[in-house]
Amino acid sequence: MANFRELTIDEITQLRQNGCHSNEWVRVKVADPFQPCHYHDCVFIGDIRLGITEGSLRGLGGLDFPTGIYSATLRDCEIGDNVRISHIRECIVNYRIGSNTCISNVGSIICNGRTAFGNGVKVNVMEETGSRVNLIYDKLSAQISFLQTIYAENTQLIEALHNMIRRYAEEHSSDTGEIGSYVTITDTTRIQNVRILDRATISGASALINGTVGFRATVGCNVIAENFIISSEAVVENSVLVHNAFVGQASQIRNGFTAHDSVFFANCHMECGESCSIFAGPHCVSHHKSTLLIAGYYAFFNAGSNSNQSNHLYRTGPIHNGILEHGCKTGSNSYIIWPAHFGDFTLVLGKHSRHPDTSALPFSYAIGQPNGESLIYPGANVKTAGTIRDILKWRIRDKRSHDIPKLDYVNTVSLSPLTAIVLYRALSVLEQIEADENYDYPRRHNFRLKREYIRKGREYYALAIDYFMGETIVKKLLHTPLNPDKTLWEQLQEEPVNVAGDWADIVSLIVPESKIKDIFSSIIDGTITSVEQLSERLNYEGSQYDHYAWTFVCHNFNKCYSVNIEDITPEILVSVIDRWTESVRSLDQMRRDDAMRDFTQQIGYDTDFDSPGEWLDDSMINKEFNPESNPQIMSMHNHYVQALLDAHQVTTELKRTFNINDNK
Repeated sequence: MANFRELTIDEITQLRQNGCHSNEWVRVKVADPFQPCHYHDCVFIGDIRLGITEGSLRGLGGLDFPTGIYSATLRDCEIGDNVRISHIRECIVNYRIGSNTCISNVGSIICNGRTAFGNGVKVNVMEETGSRVNLIYDKLSAQISFLQTIYAENTQLIEALHNMIRRYAEEHSSDTGEIGSYVTITDTTRIQNVRILDRATISGASALINGTVGFRATVGCNVIAENFIISSEAVVENSVLVHNAFVGQASQIRNGFTAHDSVFFANCHMECGESCSIFAGPHCVSHHKSTLLIAGYYAFFNAGSNSNQSNHLYRTGPIHNGILEHGCKTGSNSYIIWPAHFGDFTLVLGKHSRHPDTSALPFSYAIGQPNGESLIYPGANVKTAGTIRDILKWRIRDKRSHDIPKLDYVNTVSLSPLTAIVLYRALSVLEQIEADENYDYPRRHNFRLKREYIRKGREYYALAIDYFMGETIVKKLLHTPLNPDKTLWEQLQEEPVNVAGDWADIVSLIVPESKIKDIFSSIIDGTITSVEQLSERLNYEGSQYDHYAWTFVCHNFNKCYSVNIEDITPEILVSVIDRWTESVRSLDQMRRDDAMRDFTQQIGYDTDFDSPGEWLDDSMINKEFNPESNPQIMSMHNHYVQALLDAHQVTTELKRTFNINDNK
């Protein structure tokens, strides 16, 4: 901003003629060139700084308006260059306003005392009683929120984490509010203790209290938000109610949704329904008025209409919660009484009131029975078109702009070392159930399993493991220049890393559990002292996923292919990739067959018929619903075609480099 000076007598005279007033004109400082004609009907109280007013600003309606201040009361404010402020019904108090910002038809914008603008607000995630408190702040990531939520019993970790966040909140506290540059605020009733960052838009909001509106974020009509963080490029509009909540980057909360004590991370889309004490990881979706999400953990989740969960089966308070892991869906009218735990990519249908734990059987159908029992079809979701459709859409629906630092680490892989470990365990569980009728694993985990579905489940799980292993091998070879003078192992081995034991899924940041324990130790012993350092470390671990995944495949190569990776030959590797291509073709065919079910039951009406309501015959249906031109089917098929092309490229290079004859 420019240097400021005192007003001249002539300038004060002209301001008074324009209807402006101040009891202490000496406390009103201005930048040169100062043009009094841009100020009408203003009241200046306390220390005021006025920037340069030249040219005009374009409002939301696309019309240009002259810069300056018109019909407004300002107290202890600093105004940037080329700002337009008009029709402030009450006042703007204790705010610093950036350049090229437009504020019009607003009730009040006030900062009354020292505030952290939503940083450090307590959010009771997953448990309304407050035993899993999240402290939110404007750079909160899904991963750091996860650590606060899921590892709440680690009191040393939580104390250290919360201390870091409290320090961050204190460092970003002020008794002066901030409105950035190129901000638009119109038709809004009340803004109190809110920091508004550059290029944000607030239009028609009812009340915003104690929070932050992020870079390029949008807050729309009739929004009431208290104790909140709205991150960059997020949209909150159309009668949304937000209380004690974090809204992640590029998320959309719209159309009457109510969020209480909830956190939503990148690219969530919530409409019409209600949430209470939930953790919504990236790419969670809920669109229906009758849906209630409560006391749950979700990630890459889709809620069907009238999906409800209940944490009211208690005697000492709402202490129960539940987990729907990565990629789960709930069908229409699904109902779950917490506690319950469903594994990755599980489709949940019907009523579940007996607290099932299906975490050991991912990719399943969980069908609620009339008596509330959960019937599990293991692995059934491996073959469905919906699974691959979701995976592909997550990869293209990241709306976070490339010029903005991404807070959440988002890995959209569906099959990973962690998945492989769970799938191997699932195979073991199914084998034991099949071998021993008295094996009580389902009973102990509160679900039922029909024996006739066990063999098929094992086939699906084996196929998924084989797909993961082969995909990782092909990906590695695509990025490895081959040398005929070296052994394959010499060229494929990487720096050793400990991948033995369990792995962790920190909201799609997938790493060996040993790495997370190292991070915990660094937090507790003070090696990591700030949230910035913690975010950097977590993002680094996420960036090492390909290295960790390849090391895992090497570590488990013998288990899958009955040969040590160190002894691998080009010929064996070609046969491994050929085996993988069969898995690719199998999945392509399974999921294509599943998708075709949409086209075998289509009915419709031809609006051109003379007789209203006449049914379409088969030939007309085929024309209207042509699967060969359906973009979803084409996208799924093209995904597998590309996998086969990659496999062909790799095997061709192996054969050329090592002089492998197809006739051998």
